[in-house]
Order: sequence, then structure tokens, then C-alpha cells
Amino acid sequence: MLIGPQDGLFFSRWLRRPLRTGALVPSGNELARVMAAQVDPASEKLVVELGAGTGVITRALLRAGLRPERLVVVEQDEEMYRLLARSFPNATVVCGDAQHLRRLLADLGHTEIGTAVSSLPLLAMSERRRLAILKQIFMCLGLEGSLIQFTYRPVVPIVASELPPWHLESEAVGRCWRNVPPATVWRIRRSAVVDDPK
Repeated sequence: MLIGPQDGLFFSRWLRRPLRTGALVPSGNELARVMAAQVDPASEKLVVELGAGTGVITRALLRAGLRPERLVVVEQDEEMYRLLARSFPNATVVCGDAQHLRRLLADLGHTEIGTAVSSLPLLAMSERRRLAILKQIFMCLGLEGSLIQFTYRPVVPIVASELPPWHLESEAVGRCWRNVPPATVWRIRRSAVVDDPK
């Protein structure tokens, strides 16, 4: 059931481009809290949120103590981008495609991030687009960095062999049964680096 104008905006974007939006309604508060809990608010490293939508997880990150100046929010949809820019004036909000994450960050003067928090519908994407985005993310993450990603299916959205030269490990860090639909939160990080292409 749609309960507010932001839900209506999200639903309208889903109707236009279901594979890009990925869900009928924004992430629920339980899922947002679990995602935000994976980020260390005391760290000085940059946090990038990908596919922020209407800002449910953005709010949870800030409520968990993340300072807005440490947060870069990337949203491809122009209407949602404008909503996010109005809602979070103290964070850096960028309208852009995650396939170009390195360039987007370079334009802001950044080369490395500590955590990527992603609501992108990776499992609904073509393999080519999914791998292009993941390569960008892991090129930007430091050696100790993590990708926090949720899925609506209980399977990890990355097969480690798809992303050489990185050795990746994944861990399910939360399951949100009350979310609509139920979701699993994953932490994905490098376990070793054979040859870093940066």
C-alpha cells in the first residue's frame, strides 16, 4: 500500500523503468537500519551510497551518526536526485550513473572510499552492466573497504570469479523479514589482492 508522496514517486519510477528501480516501494525502516549498522560512523573514510531513491537509507545512515560531510549520495534518476538534494543539503548529492563512479568521485576530488552502501538492483541487471558497476565499486574501495548490498533473493549478488583480480568474500549480515519484500543484507570485501588494476 502506498502511504505517502515519496512512495508514489518511487512507484511511478518503477512503472517507467522496473529493472532500474528494482522495487515497487522504497526500502523499509528495518532494512535501512540494518544497512546503516554496517557503517562505522567514527571512521574518517568516505561513504558512498548508490541508488539512494527517496533517501530512506540515507536518513538511517545520518541517524546512526554518520557525518553528512563524509557522505556522497549517487542517484541516476533526475527527479529522485532533486528530491535527495533538497532533503540532504549537507551531504554531497550527485546525479550520475554508478558505472562511472570513479569519474564521479574524481570530479569531487576523491580517489578512494571506505564503504559503498548500495540499493542498486544488481540481480535484475544484465550481466554486463552489473559487472561494470561492481568493477567501479571495487576499484574505488580501499583494501579494508566493504560493499554493503541488499538483495530480495537469498543469494549473494556477486560471484567472486567474475571480478578478477580481486578475491572477494561475502557474508550475510542481516535478514529483514518484515521488509516488503523480505531482504538479505550482504557485506562483500576483498580477502586478498593479486594485482590491483589502479
